[in-house]
Amino acid sequence: SAIYAQNNGDNATILAVNDYGTGFIFVGADSAGNYCLIQTGGYLYCTGSKSAVVPVDEGNRQVALYAVEAPENWFEDFGSGQLTNGVASIKLDPVYAQTVNTEMEYHVYLTPGGECEGLYVASKTADGFEVRELHHGTSNISFDYRIVAKRKGYESIRLADKTEESKRIQQMRPRPKNSATPPASRNPQAPASPVAQARPVERPQ
Repeated sequence: SAIYAQNNGDNATILAVNDYGTGFIFVGADSAGNYCLIQTGGYLYCTGSKSAVVPVDEGNRQVALYAVEAPENWFEDFGSGQLTNGVASIKLDPVYAQTVNTEMEYHVYLTPGGECEGLYVASKTADGFEVRELHHGTSNISFDYRIVAKRKGYESIRLADKTEESKRIQQMRPRPKNSATPPASRNPQAPASPVAQARPVERPQ
């Protein structure tokens, strides 16, 4: 490890602050040009994938589950409802509704839980939506739904260009003389835990 830091309190082990509006707080990069950075404003960008490492096989193995990415900034929620004579009104979770902009178009996907003529979203409001059965059906089945809405404050962002940030990172990196050709980028199936790789510093008795 180039840097090993450890504490046993509730304060940050490492605290990094950058007060410049578009500055970098943290940059991690390899010799192949891949990087992961934290930028002021709370933004995290990585050239690789963002994953959760989850134990399986009773804890004997750990596997990576990959985050779903999209060209725009979406928040989603899931739930269930019940038709009554072919109609159901769904109210959005009020906390979730505060995180998204439902004044603009959002998407709802329906999965019926039983035999019916089919379901459709009859209307949408900022607070919820109405589900109806096709062909004026009167079923009383349950259904699941998925709602996807734009994150509030990020509605106009789509495929934001990060070329300049990438160039800045490359310019920041020192270039040692007679350096070897950068190795090819790896794509491990199960990334090793950096915590497991670190070796605690031995303290004198």
